[in-house]
Amino acid sequence: MKYQKAFAWCGPAFDVLYILGWCVIAGLFPPQAATASGPEIAAFYGENTQLIRAGLILAMASCTLYVPWVVAISAQMQRIKNVSPLLVKAQNLSGTAGLIFFLLPVMVWLTATFRPDRDPELILLINDLAWLMFTMTFAPFVCQLFVFALAVLDDDSDKPLFPRWLAYFNFWVAFSFMPAVLIIYFKTGPFAWTGLIGLWIPLILFSVWVWVMFFLMCRAIDTDVDGARRA
Repeated sequence: MKYQKAFAWCGPAFDVLYILGWCVIAGLFPPQAATASGPEIAAFYGENTQLIRAGLILAMASCTLYVPWVVAISAQMQRIKNVSPLLVKAQNLSGTAGLIFFLLPVMVWLTATFRPDRDPELILLINDLAWLMFTMTFAPFVCQLFVFALAVLDDDSDKPLFPRWLAYFNFWVAFSFMPAVLIIYFKTGPFAWTGLIGLWIPLILFSVWVWVMFFLMCRAIDTDVDGARRA
């Protein structure tokens, strides 16, 4: 049980360290506007090169914690009565695939700091690639949350391991990610990568999801499948 708790803690730890590195130290959040020019973006990377590098290295290192977090979710899904192993495998694969889209944008942002004196238009291209990859990718996360929700709804025991409202919460968070597909059409407004719908709502809800899942997973770890609390 000690490993289950340790792996469950990896979720909040990832959330805190990624935000600390990417947002606080690197200063990439809130992002530069999608309408910013090449010289403006190049100046940002050129003036803050060392801080951006340090923050992104921390964010990259924090991604190590995401795989144990995904495994912890699968471990608890396996304890749900009559759960389909297909749902558990889908959660594992989609959760691990989601990690790629935390990690790859970090590598692309780091590429922008590798030669900050290069042509500003190339820096702009690199920056666009990183932000579009980071904000538009929703498929693996939607799959991960959907299959977990289905597993919770399939629990027909008298005392389910997870409350049914957690399934609907996962559906809600998953649906909040889907408007990201519209980011490619907008450089300003709520659907842009700086906008309320394009960035703020999904990003905040993802962090809320991590903490809600963490607390309920810890409770599940301490509970037998028959609903009794473990000693």
